[in-house]
Amino acid sequence: MGSVIYQIGRLDSNIMEELDFRIEGRVYRKKLSCFALKEYLKENAEDVKAIVVYPVSLPFNEKLKKFNLGILSEKINKILENPEDYLSDPKSFFTFMPYAEEIDEFFVIHSIGEYCRTKFEVAFNDIVFELALDMMERYLKGEITKVYIDISSGHNIYVSALLEAVRFFSTWVNLKNWLPESRKTEIWLTFSDPILGNEVSVYDIHMEKLEFKSFFSSPINKKDLDENIVAKRIYENDREKKRKLSRLLENFATIFSAIKNNAPLAVYYLGYDKDEGIEETIKMIIEDMKRNLYTSYKKSPNLDKNTYTKAILSLGLYYGIVKVLKHYGVCGYNEEEGVSLEEIKNNFSGMYELFKLKPNNEFLGNEISSTEKAMEEVVDDSKWYPLARFLQREYRDPEEREERVASRGELKKRNFLAHAGLERNITEVRKSKGQIFARYKNEFKIVSCDQEKIVQVKDIIKRWLKDEV
Repeated sequence: MGSVIYQIGRLDSNIMEELDFRIEGRVYRKKLSCFALKEYLKENAEDVKAIVVYPVSLPFNEKLKKFNLGILSEKINKILENPEDYLSDPKSFFTFMPYAEEIDEFFVIHSIGEYCRTKFEVAFNDIVFELALDMMERYLKGEITKVYIDISSGHNIYVSALLEAVRFFSTWVNLKNWLPESRKTEIWLTFSDPILGNEVSVYDIHMEKLEFKSFFSSPINKKDLDENIVAKRIYENDREKKRKLSRLLENFATIFSAIKNNAPLAVYYLGYDKDEGIEETIKMIIEDMKRNLYTSYKKSPNLDKNTYTKAILSLGLYYGIVKVLKHYGVCGYNEEEGVSLEEIKNNFSGMYELFKLKPNNEFLGNEISSTEKAMEEVVDDSKWYPLARFLQREYRDPEEREERVASRGELKKRNFLAHAGLERNITEVRKSKGQIFARYKNEFKIVSCDQEKIVQVKDIIKRWLKDEV
């Protein structure tokens, strides 16, 4: 793991010249500011790569014919004569750049506009995705702990895209990493004094640390889930991938909602996906996006920014939630054993602190205390009973109470949310060795208008949670 510097490459009449860049009193003579920064960081024991990003339109400049740029002049003339050959494989041209040996890696992105009678029909957001996806891939490979964005080149459109890309990347990384020991990434903005062909002999390089805040908030909403909008738009023609993404997003929504709406027992009850599977799906989406983006350099697919952002950030947050749940030992439950209220309180108090859901702590504590108080005189016999009996103080006549509960025939989402998920009609409790354990029923019988209906409790809880995502 190390650091990476991103800078937009340039191609102008001064490309052969070296300039003096100064960082904290030390001067470095380089063709690009990112090379000066790279040398400075290496002197300070940072493992760093300089990555130059080339807009594909750079050679499309008639003015460059006037200057002797060595082998580049010959290449540029050929490109202007036959642009299609170049556009089928633009990477080979940039291997001849005069500073190619100092570059660790480079890649070519789309351009916007018309140059030398060649028109590029490209969406700005596609360029943002190109840049962000490169950062995400490197992060997933474990290559980076710091990202330096060098905006000294001055290509306004592409610098704007680079800044937007690093904001998106940083948000995604933050959503994946809530635990103090998790692998977050520092973001630094770097820039030199303006290079305007003046008499300045040394250009200072400045560095500013950037902070992008992320919040425990769902990128997808109820409509996205009900209509399966995100998965359908991304994988319209791939049924298997659409089903896979749809399932993950639905599972994310229910677990996220259970935490946000303070229903911790539902997290144990419903379970969650493995973090490895979530990350593999993120990689799958990245690969498919790149395949679509690089079909042509003259056009871009105009990927739906809103849809892809929802998918990537939702999966990033789901991954982060799963890591936190595993850290606290919330790994499902044994139906016969249930989960102790003490365990729920201890585990989720820490989680609510991480997710900045502090009001949930007090609310959950009050609900658990009420349940414990209602069961103070209950026999420690390890048998399961409906929670409703104790709250109505009818424990001494359980059969009568069960008939009354069934006759009401109602399950209300409002009650589920108002009591930290411990809805009295679907929650069962038992007392064992002085501790109270809870679980959900698998089925519930609703009696209405002399008709009986058996409903699956898991389906009801999922529906309630999705409604409140």
